[in-house]
Amino acid sequence: MRFMEIYNLPTSYDEKLGKFEEDFGIREVYVNPDYIVAVRDNEVFNHKTKVKPILSGLDKNIVFSEITIFNNTRNEMITVIGSLEELAGKISRAMR
Repeated sequence: MRFMEIYNLPTSYDEKLGKFEEDFGIREVYVNPDYIVAVRDNEVFNHKTKVKPILSGLDKNIVFSEITIFNNTRNEMITVIGSLEELAGKISRAMR
């Protein structure tokens, strides 16, 4: 299954503001639906983008979800574009 993942780019320190600046990127990611453990709202990203879009060109009404994937011995979490309902439908169709 194909998703659009939002990920953190390396941070840089802004001396004027006295803090590290967050910067994000977007990329395609393919996930085997058999390894999806959970899907939940990503409240942190959803709040951040309401205040200020985390990527230029993204609509401030866009919704982010977090997918937990079992990766051999541990779980890995990725943040993707889409609501819980959208992702549940996509996963359900892929599992048929």
